[in-house]
Amino acid sequence: MDGRSPLQWIERVLADLTYRSPFGVVWSASSEELPIRVEIHPADRPTYSVVLSESDDDTVSAVVAFAVQVQEVLTDVFGERRAVSREGEPPPDAGSVPACPLHDHALVAARGDEGPSWACPESDWSRPFGDYEDSFWPFGPDARSEDVNSGIFRHLQAAGVSWSGGSNLKKEDGDWVLCVRLRMRDDSPAAVRQLRDAMAGAVALVRVEVESVTALRTVRYRKEPENGPPYKPGREGLRTTGASRLALLQGVLRRPVAEETCDVVVESSPGRRTRVRLGFDHETTDSGSPFLLDHSSSPFADEGDEVALGGGYLPSGHIPGGAPVFFAGSIERIDQPPHSQGVSDGRLRP
Repeated sequence: MDGRSPLQWIERVLADLTYRSPFGVVWSASSEELPIRVEIHPADRPTYSVVLSESDDDTVSAVVAFAVQVQEVLTDVFGERRAVSREGEPPPDAGSVPACPLHDHALVAARGDEGPSWACPESDWSRPFGDYEDSFWPFGPDARSEDVNSGIFRHLQAAGVSWSGGSNLKKEDGDWVLCVRLRMRDDSPAAVRQLRDAMAGAVALVRVEVESVTALRTVRYRKEPENGPPYKPGREGLRTTGASRLALLQGVLRRPVAEETCDVVVESSPGRRTRVRLGFDHETTDSGSPFLLDHSSSPFADEGDEVALGGGYLPSGHIPGGAPVFFAGSIERIDQPPHSQGVSDGRLRP
């Protein structure tokens, strides 16, 4: 079973069944361990509940049974939307999910040679759960741009190709062209050429055009204290050029414990810990002092320092109530006020 977790199998099943769907579908899971109740929320429709149960036989049987149930729910939902659509005729496969690439009928969830798979009932065609989208690659000139875009980034991700910047897809002389804007820390000609070649290799049938824009840089800066009134302590900062601040997180810098998958932790009040990913060049130490180093390996902050971070929150997954992760584009270490110099009690300082 490739060592995948139950949640990963749920994600693969839902991705296949909602690919090219006529409207959006979101879902959430009750836990990470079996049995898992999955709440499926189609747009403008009631919520449906399906359970991935433990199986006395094996995990493959449980995953296939789960896929059959979800397929029945979404086939009814998509079929109903197709019947009442007022915006022209939807794709012919709108009510058959996932639709067979060779025919108009729906595929069948079954046990295959590579594990849980979608199979055509009238031919030998089959694909493992999670690989359904690849059945339509490469896309022809008449494909929907959103499908082409999704396929491109799926192949780039599978090839381990990533970059900072933006992109857009266009059609030129009947061919698809991916226009990429690179914002790289290393924007040397050799680095740009290497990334462009990797992209072209991952999506060989799509032309790739690359434009370098202002490179990302990590900078360190200093804000001197203001005597006021009121008094404002000085701050030592690290930030990525071009970073935007959607939210502010302030508290005491902490070292993550084993189960906290992140770069640092910020404790905004006793016991209230927020996991943080740092979007700028930095280093952390496993033990000792200092804890956080800057992009040049110089000491920056230590555990117990008061810090303020700019960035934004992203949910941690499909389980409701899961602690969000804060993605920070900047961090400032706040100086201790003069009257508290030499005091280090690990608490949020006034």
